Amino acid sequence: MRVINIKARNFRNYADLEVKPGRGLNVIRGKNAQGKTNFIECLFFALRGYSFRTARESEVLHWGRDCGFIEARLSRGGCELPVRINLAPEGKTILLAGRPVGRTELGRRAGVVLFTPDDLRLVKGPPRDRRRFLDLELGCFLPGYLEDLKSYQRALEQRNHLLRSRRGRDEGETLDLWTEQLCWHGAGVLLGRLQMLREFAPLVCRLFGAWGGEELAIRYRSSVTLGNSDREQAAGRLREALSAVRREELRLGRTQVGPHLDDLAFIVNGRELRSFASQGQQRSVVLALKLAQVALWKRYTGEVPVVLLDDVLFEFDRERRVRVLETLRANAQVFLTVGDRVFAGDRVFWVESGKIGEESG
Repeated sequence: MRVINIKARNFRNYADLEVKPGRGLNVIRGKNAQGKTNFIECLFFALRGYSFRTARESEVLHWGRDCGFIEARLSRGGCELPVRINLAPEGKTILLAGRPVGRTELGRRAGVVLFTPDDLRLVKGPPRDRRRFLDLELGCFLPGYLEDLKSYQRALEQRNHLLRSRRGRDEGETLDLWTEQLCWHGAGVLLGRLQMLREFAPLVCRLFGAWGGEELAIRYRSSVTLGNSDREQAAGRLREALSAVRREELRLGRTQVGPHLDDLAFIVNGRELRSFASQGQQRSVVLALKLAQVALWKRYTGEVPVVLLDDVLFEFDRERRVRVLETLRANAQVFLTVGDRVFAGDRVFWVESGKIGEESG
């Protein structure tokens, strides 16, 4: 998978943007606040259909403008795949090869792995960051997972609304209806996450161990004990757990059990990193997560995803930085932001005041 070219109009501080990147390492150079991260965001938007920086998509539009677009020509499996995303006051439309699609389908067709400084929160940040990583970054590989997640979130919202609006009183059949929906789709989410981790976690642990000689373990911490359950059994166990806390839920006005409360634990040499990690261990775990994502994309699709590295690689020592770049640039199209330092790439672009151009050799 690679980006052949990308165009945008009225995206952040770019009134007009057009770039034809190289196949390997593309270095994006420039001083702070000139538009390097905006360019990475534009690439990510073209490949995933949303921003990694804001949920309010009106914020990505150039100041004072109410509409814009992103166009990209992608190469996947030797075939060209055109993408156009229109941004307008009435909403966003995504066209993939001229056909309207949702962002889920775009994400399954256009592979991308993003690494930004905010990803360091995956180790020491709140549990919702780790759940989001599982759901958005790995969930696309599992058929039906994102549909179960969406249905679960809807059932959770409706159930919590009932618990809040009639706090202290059991709603009987209406509450039971949403409880059943919650249990069935929650079981799908739980089993899906465990299935994803059975394949993903060993990749991460091997990468981490190869760098530092330390032993990493990844544990899924659930509010429900599943064992070797099938979906019916998992739904039943979730139902039993909810029944046990129903009185407390009615008192508090919110659902007390389910995958929306679960977490991932990263454990190195028997110690959980969330409490004891050094900066180096945090960075190494997150780097292992990102490189394992690249490997998983290759395994599932036969394609290596586009890799976006925004202002993170220089957090690592030189030896690891060189090894990572050598590994990635041999297999993937990489976009790396580096500040205004001189750094060699297959192509080097300079960003200044919302304009981007290729540097001459």
